[in-house]
Amino acid sequence: MVTVVVTLICVGFVLFALEVILPGGIAGLIGAVALLIGIVILFVSPEFDFLSVGAKLLIASGIIAVIGIGFIWWMKNFHKMPFIRGEILEAEIAGGAAGKRDELQQLIGKTGVAITDLRPVGKVKVEKVRYDASTASGYIARNAVVEITGVKDSKLLVRLANPSSTSGDPSDLMPA
Repeated sequence: MVTVVVTLICVGFVLFALEVILPGGIAGLIGAVALLIGIVILFVSPEFDFLSVGAKLLIASGIIAVIGIGFIWWMKNFHKMPFIRGEILEAEIAGGAAGKRDELQQLIGKTGVAITDLRPVGKVKVEKVRYDASTASGYIARNAVVEITGVKDSKLLVRLANPSSTSGDPSDLMPA
């Protein structure tokens, strides 16, 4: 029975170590079960009566401490492991949401064309680029000239443009 307990505990530690490189959690779960069974046998088997309860608790605490320390080490060093480096995305998306919002802010005051009906949400074309747009005035028909009045939630806010305020690329004002 002593060899069974030692084997279960060793197999548990090995499976926990394999969990680092085998994704999915199965190896770690089986390792935890093996460790738990080993500890339970340590406490209930008459072959271990020569150990006091304090010694058994010390062994169980040591096993739990080693797992805890190993987990903390793993959390701090996981991203540095050579077989993991290729799996972690390190590049950042340039600009992100703030960059998109800044790009849209620069369009305020310009004109474009509604390439879909805006009821109140649709698409507009400004400077040969399509954008999501919304209007507070209700409905704007497709191919209508619109003026960008603001930005909300990565959408352009538009209204019908006055005929005299069309100061954009003339190709934007042609039907889509």
